Amino acid sequence: AILASCVAASTRQTYLQSRYWQMVFSRVLSTVTKFGSQHPFIFGVGFAAVKTSVSDLIAQTVFEGKRLEDVDRRRNLVFFTWGCLYLGGVQYFIYSFLFPRKLFPTIPAFAAKSFRDKLADKA
Repeated sequence: AILASCVAASTRQTYLQSRYWQMVFSRVLSTVTKFGSQHPFIFGVGFAAVKTSVSDLIAQTVFEGKRLEDVDRRRNLVFFTWGCLYLGGVQYFIYSFLFPRKLFPTIPAFAAKSFRDKLADKA
């Protein structure tokens, strides 16, 4: 009986901890999503820069076997800058302005169609 009550208490505690982290994750995700919707350019540039920097950090530590202290910070800064300027800035311009407004002006109308209508579209 003592063991069963300990297991039950442990399970309740684990559930509460799990529920707490679910709420924290949900709130953080909601905040990030709201910010991304309100400021798409800033969010895209920042996300691309961080993503590219973290990718290089993983490459240096996991694949090259470097310790965190031995990571080439200059190289990582180059990747961060590349992510910020090209992946974030230039690609945002290409996909958000150039494609829909100049090269493919019918994209918004096509995207709004149902899947069935998209399949039937012969244009």
